[in-house]
Amino acid sequence: MQWNFAADTWHCPAASNTLEVGGPFSYTMAAKDGSFAFDLQGVFTKVEPPTCLHYSLADGRNVTVVFTEEAGGTTVTQSFEPENQNPLEM
Repeated sequence: MQWNFAADTWHCPAASNTLEVGGPFSYTMAAKDGSFAFDLQGVFTKVEPPTCLHYSLADGRNVTVVFTEEAGGTTVTQSFEPENQNPLEM
């Protein structure tokens, strides 16, 4: 909830997950001004600590998150199938 948002005008007021294969997650994403909110939900399909997570969103799209150890920190790379409601640039 402390970092799970794409811009400073958004926040994550609620979050839950069970980090295991088949485990569900739900993250509430909301504009800080109260103008819009939605729940991002899905199920973890592959959990391989400390290198990667795979999950399927409620709408069937798949996401892969890879954690790569680097000098001084970790690089997080997220790959996902985009939805078709917004332009790809978004």
